[in-house]
Amino acid sequence: MPSRSWRPVPGGTGARQQVATLLQQAKAQFQAAAYREAGDTSRRVLELDSSNADAYHMLGAIALQERNFAEAETLFAEAIGRNRQSPHLRHLLGEVQRALGDYESAAAAYRQALKLDPGLSPAYFGLAVALRALSRPQDAVVHLERYLSREPKQAEGHNELGLALKELGKLDLALEHFRAALTLRREPADRSG
Repeated sequence: MPSRSWRPVPGGTGARQQVATLLQQAKAQFQAAAYREAGDTSRRVLELDSSNADAYHMLGAIALQERNFAEAETLFAEAIGRNRQSPHLRHLLGEVQRALGDYESAAAAYRQALKLDPGLSPAYFGLAVALRALSRPQDAVVHLERYLSREPKQAEGHNELGLALKELGKLDLALEHFRAALTLRREPADRSG
């Protein structure tokens, strides 16, 4: 399937340039926390190009910021329908499904994200949290270990691993990870990288 950039935009080159400019504007507005304006700009993109995955992505991100998880889920699903190869969109879909308490769907979305990009660290964490919620702590441990092998200084990863190990009755190992989480939370943020 061709990438999004190869599909024609109604109106030719001028319309494509206008869409690109509007998307840049929406991104800048979003980064400035001007969510209403970013939403308006993204909707203008959709008026020019109704199948623009980036505009749906932006609208989903706005809904997520506003904690409107059901709307974010719908918008991220729309974006995925237009860009099936984006692991980031699938990860975001998993995040909102987890926030909605739909742990099975969230786990599926995280797995799809990891299939597309096995190096997407946050998807390992999200998958593990969803698996713990589904009473599958042994599976959660596997994914938390993968997450921590990539992100060893993430306190929340150590804490989640501690919780999963505790559920499995591995109290000594759980205590090690709880201590690591506490130590990391006390350390100043590493600003070198």
